[in-house]
Amino acid sequence: MPKEDVEFDNNESSEVDSDLEEADIEWLIYDGSRNLMFCSLCQSHKKQNKFEKEGSKNFKSSALSEHSTTKDHTDATNREIAKVELIKVINNAIDRLKITLVLMKIIFWLAENDISLNKLPEVGILCRIFDCPQLLSAYNTITNENSVSGREILSAISNSIEEIIWKELAEAAAFGIMVDESTDISCEPHLIIYVKYCLYGNIKICFLKLIQLKSKDSKTIFDAIVDLFDKKGLTNKLMSFASDGASVMLGRSTGVASRLKERNECLFITHCIAHRTALAYNSAEKKWIFANMLNMLLDPIIDIGTHQLLWNENYEADLIADILSFASAVVLEIQERFPDRPLLNSMKILDHARPSNKEELTNYREEELNMLSEFYKKEINNICGEWFGYKAIIHSNFRNIKIEKLLP
Repeated sequence: MPKEDVEFDNNESSEVDSDLEEADIEWLIYDGSRNLMFCSLCQSHKKQNKFEKEGSKNFKSSALSEHSTTKDHTDATNREIAKVELIKVINNAIDRLKITLVLMKIIFWLAENDISLNKLPEVGILCRIFDCPQLLSAYNTITNENSVSGREILSAISNSIEEIIWKELAEAAAFGIMVDESTDISCEPHLIIYVKYCLYGNIKICFLKLIQLKSKDSKTIFDAIVDLFDKKGLTNKLMSFASDGASVMLGRSTGVASRLKERNECLFITHCIAHRTALAYNSAEKKWIFANMLNMLLDPIIDIGTHQLLWNENYEADLIADILSFASAVVLEIQERFPDRPLLNSMKILDHARPSNKEELTNYREEELNMLSEFYKKEINNICGEWFGYKAIIHSNFRNIKIEKLLP
């Protein structure tokens, strides 16, 4: 049985046993200036005994053996062992955390680039080939580096990002939503929702949610939107709504926008400009007979792989006139649909008063360009760059064609 308290006589021997001189005791500390021995373990764990504070002058091996069996020393030894094990456990936990963080970054990168999570194990192997320090350990590669775990981690990342967006929406004074309904490969209808808001002077547009719908009618979509924001208490901050021109979305009586307008009279409703432009194009295409033959015409002259224009002499006579006619129809249709857009009127710069030779092409429409630049001062460089680029394309692609044929 270990002794709880060991007291040494005042007449402790200062003679050193020969076996003590050869002993290798890790916890033993010798203070040569005071000719005393101490126990590092007892000192480290604040034990109240002679080897911790006063020091021992007894250099007999039996004194050390007796101290090693005391309760204080045994307790200090056990604590030191537990401390070492705890440090080992903490270091292992830190290593596992680093591996998890690297996996999260890899999974997030795969998702951002639309790469299947089935590629996760191969990407992990690739990282080890390139000596990625956080992935050199083979810890739990089977458990973590697979598509199932990848989907769970991706779901956790998604939930975290969504919570951040909800917090920012709660801080914002108001926000708008952009929605679109679609059907996936399994014929299940979904509603995708983007939010646009201003926070601390920065305008943000973020993907918020993909909601599975029971049906495609306006009431179901309206209920899904309202339920989503009501749960967060943010419906009263919804101030704008944008969608395509489908009657389900923008119908005057029962459309989603009309239903939202009933809840908020200040709601600003927008018909997506991209969808409106597509409608303008479709209308122009119907008015132009040659549009039905356009694809057949362009196939032999456009190399899809390199996107370079390859001239075919069989179509040289009619191609330019047909394309200009189609472009004019599109421009006219756009201007009719958007009469209040002065920027679109600037497309009139391409009128029929064209240069008579290639030398005049250099300064063609410079006066009108200067007028545009003066009006849109902030976009001077962009406008000039686009116009000069247009003329450069004409000059480089049609250099072998006479100007009379190119711009009749």
